[in-house]
Amino acid sequence: VRPVPTKRNAMALQELVNGTLKNRDTWESKLSAAGQTASEDKSTAKAQAWADLLKEGKLGYFALIRNLRNLLEQAPELIDLIERQLIDENRIRRSLVLPFRLLTAWKEIEKVSLSDGPQVSVGERLRSMVGVSTSSSASGARRRVLAALEQAIVISFSNLPELKYTLVAIDNSGSMDSAAAGSNNVRCNELGALFGFALAQRSNADLMEFGTTARYLKYRLGNSPLAFAAAFGSNNKVGHGTNFETIFATAGKRPYERIII
Repeated sequence: VRPVPTKRNAMALQELVNGTLKNRDTWESKLSAAGQTASEDKSTAKAQAWADLLKEGKLGYFALIRNLRNLLEQAPELIDLIERQLIDENRIRRSLVLPFRLLTAWKEIEKVSLSDGPQVSVGERLRSMVGVSTSSSASGARRRVLAALEQAIVISFSNLPELKYTLVAIDNSGSMDSAAAGSNNVRCNELGALFGFALAQRSNADLMEFGTTARYLKYRLGNSPLAFAAAFGSNNKVGHGTNFETIFATAGKRPYERIII
């Protein structure tokens, strides 16, 4: 196209030709630049960078849930913004993030131990800039993030149909303890449990786990799908075989219109 360089774009055009042009307005580049500041100002710079990204809406939903641990460690003062964006229905639907990503984030935050060190100096600098509360401790912010993730998973499953007279049976056999495709942090039985529980909860359906044998599971409609899924594999009471017949034998003559396995 033979672009004619101007004073404003000459350097960028040359970088484009050389293959070295980089987008400096991504969240990765902003955090990288913040990490290169003087050590005594690094924490403030990173908190400032996170605040800019969240306030300007430049942190996509997938990037948000991937960086929750960093946000809690580096900028717990931003919890109001974090919480608001985590449970934003429009962002959840537009993101097309698969629900197991929320389970991965929830498990990561669940095991994090955060110290409640002083956050006042960073928080005060952020207060006027982003207009958020700076009173949350790191542990308090962690609890709010976990609650927001639980709310987000319910929102992400809100398009599930309501199915009457349904039994949902979740496989908890030995092979289901392997890693789910695309994730080193989520097991197949956890993924099956997440979808199975969400469907049962949505339809007020009966719920069952099966392996060598099968058994009905009690649950409350207000239970967290994320907590249920994370604990499912370790609570196996049905053995490690894969016997589908036990589902129907255990169900007996109960009048179901459908059984979802």
